Amino acid sequence: MKNQKEELLTTSLTSVPLPIAKEMAKTFRKNHVRTNEDTKSVWFPKEQIVAIANALEKEEKADGIRVYFGQYTEDLIKKLNEIPGADEIPKNYANRNTIIFVSTREENGIKKTDYFTDMKHPMIPENRGELCPNDCPKDSPMLID
Repeated sequence: MKNQKEELLTTSLTSVPLPIAKEMAKTFRKNHVRTNEDTKSVWFPKEQIVAIANALEKEEKADGIRVYFGQYTEDLIKKLNEIPGADEIPKNYANRNTIIFVSTREENGIKKTDYFTDMKHPMIPENRGELCPNDCPKDSPMLID
């Protein structure tokens, strides 16, 4: 029988217990983080996550989100920062990794198909999270080796 602490660490069948999540993050850092400037995590505000979930709920054929790994370049940052009203991406994000959320749906009998057009409530790819380093959580067990 699980104690209360173990119960909190395993909340659903898709959850990852904290000790395993820590090991996964450590393995990523070992294999992919070469310098102190390499991306270790990306933070997104609750409002953005809720907006993504709401957009998916409104789209009748939506079945999920695909996460793509990407990398900023100086040129891409310049182009993104030219979008009126958008949050500015720091110039020091150049050559750093990020993630991009893309909505998926069943299309022509194929589930999990990326889609960007022909939607009642368009959801273009989402990004602009805050990178660590720059904005790292203090004392997070996910960043401690």
